[in-house]
Amino acid sequence: DAANLAELARVDVGDTVYSVAFSSDGTQVVSGHGMRDFSIERGAIKVWDAANLAELARVDVGDTVYSVAFSSDGTQVVSGHGMRDFSIERGAIKVWDAANLAE
Repeated sequence: DAANLAELARVDVGDTVYSVAFSSDGTQVVSGHGMRDFSIERGAIKVWDAANLAELARVDVGDTVYSVAFSSDGTQVVSGHGMRDFSIERGAIKVWDAANLAE
């Protein structure tokens, strides 16, 4: 609730959430995740129902997802990735189908 900042829904995901964004129609939320565990870096992109935060789609990736956004028509998700492995940094920008998170 934007008027008084009351929490309307919550889901605990077990890893760090780096980025979230609403779809343009407000019905969905996309989130970008990351976790580093014993030198293994992994992340995920998830699409949620905005009303109840039920997970609608998910893709696990081998790096941290630092940013996510919906396209203006809501059909695609763009994500920004990064990984640091033994002093080598690399990153990527990926575009996904918003319905099923197919790259």
